[in-house]
Amino acid sequence: MGMPVTVNFGLREELLKVVPTLSLCYQCGTCSTYCPITDESYNIRLIVKKAQLGVVDPKDFKVIWDCVTCGTCQALCPNNVEIVNLVEVIRTMAMKSKIFPTKINEILWKIYENQNPWGYTVTDKKRFLAQFSGLINNENPDVVIYPCCLSVGDPRLQRHIKALIRVLTKAGLKVGMYTGLSCCGDIILHTGNRAFYEEYTTKLRDSIMNSIKLQ
Repeated sequence: MGMPVTVNFGLREELLKVVPTLSLCYQCGTCSTYCPITDESYNIRLIVKKAQLGVVDPKDFKVIWDCVTCGTCQALCPNNVEIVNLVEVIRTMAMKSKIFPTKINEILWKIYENQNPWGYTVTDKKRFLAQFSGLINNENPDVVIYPCCLSVGDPRLQRHIKALIRVLTKAGLKVGMYTGLSCCGDIILHTGNRAFYEEYTTKLRDSIMNSIKLQ
């Protein structure tokens, strides 16, 4: 016979507010079956069950970082439980408890200081933007392209962006490009640092609105 479990109703209700579909899980095991990283230490089905009972603990804080948030579990869940959202919520709890890999902190500092997690410099960004100087017009554009930080160092993405600009221009549209902050903030959200995510994306939104001249 297993040990009795004490339900933490307070935490359970807090989790349900953020992940309302959590209660729909009936432990079919589809998520853990198709999870690409499930092993003896990480079992997403078990983490979901514990969250339903409000018994998330420091052990979960340590293993939750193994998840790559690929979304396979969520895509295949028969009840559409928001598992990725739950993972991010637990990571937020782990961040508040200061239980996270050192590398996560390094990445967040890179975004804070350089606006990208890869370590690209201002010079790298200028070199990237120089390719598009004759293709874009930020004076009252019809369409604005947002090049993410990954595109700064990926020649394939750069070719795709140029092709997109040519197609839009052929269609008679004036194409602009945002040239400020590189990172969209998605990686911050996946680390669970929601306070920094809100701060960064607010700054990003204002920067985008201020950089494009519209009539």
